[in-house]
Order: sequence, then structure tokens, then C-alpha cells
Amino acid sequence: MAIAATRDLKLLKGDLAFGMIGVFGVFGLFREASKSTEAIAASANPILSGTIAIVLAIALGLIIVILANLDRKNSEEFVFQIITNSAVVAIMTALFGTLLLGSEFLLGQWVNEPSANTVISLLMAGWSLGYFRYRIRGGVA
Repeated sequence: MAIAATRDLKLLKGDLAFGMIGVFGVFGLFREASKSTEAIAASANPILSGTIAIVLAIALGLIIVILANLDRKNSEEFVFQIITNSAVVAIMTALFGTLLLGSEFLLGQWVNEPSANTVISLLMAGWSLGYFRYRIRGGVA
């Protein structure tokens, strides 16, 4: 009984958090659609910039793997599965959304090229949608 109550409380917190993420994500998409995209300045040292980006991606990836393992050990499997599955939805939404919006042959001919804020908004909206899809469904298979 106590385990079910704890799970319900964790899910309610998640419902509130991912509901707000979804609202901000959709709001961000509308806000960014009304702006023009600024040109990105060329790097003064492309080799150094590329090296920093690669090292940062590896370091952050390893840190996030460690933190996800800690979270998984301290949270219920059901809650962890909902959040991780919804994260996959977010990533795929951002990847495909960016591809569709940025491609000259697809939607890119009618809309501005996506900015970093647009990609973040796609991530947020996709994560919220994925979370509620798995939450309402009641399972994570």
C-alpha cells in the first residue's frame, strides 16, 4: 500500500513537471516561429571548437549515464521507465523535427530554418507528449 502511494505521489509530481514542460515547449515553438533566424558566426579556431565539442559530448554523456544509474537505483522501475521512454520520444521528435524544418525539400521552403530555441522547444514538447502517452497508457511496453 505504501509503495503504491509513493508511486502515485512520484507520478503526480511528474505529471505537473511534464505538463509544464509541454506548455513551455509549445509556447516556445510558437514564439520561435515568429522570429527570423540569425546567422551563426564562423569559429575563429574550428579545430579547437570541434575538439571542445567532442570532449564535452563524451564527458557530459558519461556524467549523465552515471547520474541516470543513480536515479534508476533510487526510483521505482515504473517511474524510471516512463521518464526514459519519454526521453527517447523527445530526442526523436527533435531530430526528425529539425530535419523536416531545416530541409529545403521538405518544410524548409515554407518556414525559417530552426534555431537552437526551436530545437529545445521540440525536445520539451516531445518529452511532455511522450511522458503523458506512457502515463495515460498505464504501461511502458
